[in-house]
Amino acid sequence: KSIKIEQKIFQGLGGVADLKKNKIGLKIADAELLSVEQSILLKAVEAFSGVIFANEKFIIYQRNLNLIERQVDMDQIRLERGQVSVADLAQSESSLAEANAKFIQSKNNVITAKLNYENIIGPLNDTFELEKNVNINLKIPISLKNAIFISKNSNPNLIISKLEFEQSEKDVQIAQADLAPSATLSFESKETDDFSSTYDQQDKETIEATIKWPIFSGGKNYAGLSKSKNLRNRKKLLYENAIKVNDTNVASAWSNLQSTKSVLDAVKLQVKAAEIANEGIIAEYESGQGRSTLDVLQSNSILLNAKVSLANSEREYLLSQFKLLKSIGILNAQYLSIK
Repeated sequence: KSIKIEQKIFQGLGGVADLKKNKIGLKIADAELLSVEQSILLKAVEAFSGVIFANEKFIIYQRNLNLIERQVDMDQIRLERGQVSVADLAQSESSLAEANAKFIQSKNNVITAKLNYENIIGPLNDTFELEKNVNINLKIPISLKNAIFISKNSNPNLIISKLEFEQSEKDVQIAQADLAPSATLSFESKETDDFSSTYDQQDKETIEATIKWPIFSGGKNYAGLSKSKNLRNRKKLLYENAIKVNDTNVASAWSNLQSTKSVLDAVKLQVKAAEIANEGIIAEYESGQGRSTLDVLQSNSILLNAKVSLANSEREYLLSQFKLLKSIGILNAQYLSIK
């Protein structure tokens, strides 16, 4: 009977490097999952805000259509009284046709936004059941410097690039281990019933230590090491580039946030001014103080465009906040406290 046990006591640290490489692979998988989560959340926000924006445009164009219809009715009555001309009535009817076309288009936009919402988020019975104001604390960083600092440890693309560089370093260590010596310790125990043996005992136990050092293997090991080093250099350059791209993306997203905020503030003032002007022009028109039908229609059009711009600016500002969080790498359920 014979029992032999072998144990490698040293193999050039290749096994340790391979274990660490596999652990890094798990971290890469986590970062990739975070990247997917960010993309899904941003698409969900785009779909949700798309429905809200479509609803607002629908309401704006619907009210505008009702307003122009009343304007046409009023001009018909005023035409019968000789207060306006046929040209004035024709202008009102032309505006009514345009208002109706925009209203029809807004209805189609609501349907499209609803289908997009259902494709990304889920079934939606009525688009108007969605509330515009959602209580979510976005926790936007206080400055661009702070945003970039957070992104260094949070952006999944940057994390993946860094981890892939670390993996390439482990590949170099594994390749180096193929050129390093290895040591093996073995223990063998034999039991024999052959009494004619030259040994004066029946049992034999042997402990053996073996050291192997690959001197030449056709250049395969050296080629593998050279390949691993080239890959490491490539991953290092990619990682350095990823740092620059990350800083650029965060800065761009931050600039877009500031820009959309400024535009939103300006459009709010535009709407207020257009409302005041429109009320004054309509009052002057109805009292016969020299305002024409064209003045009223132009004023209505300016106010209409301002309200549509306001709805669009509000959506763009909302999306710019989420896009900034995504560029930083913190657009996830945990950061937003979404259950």
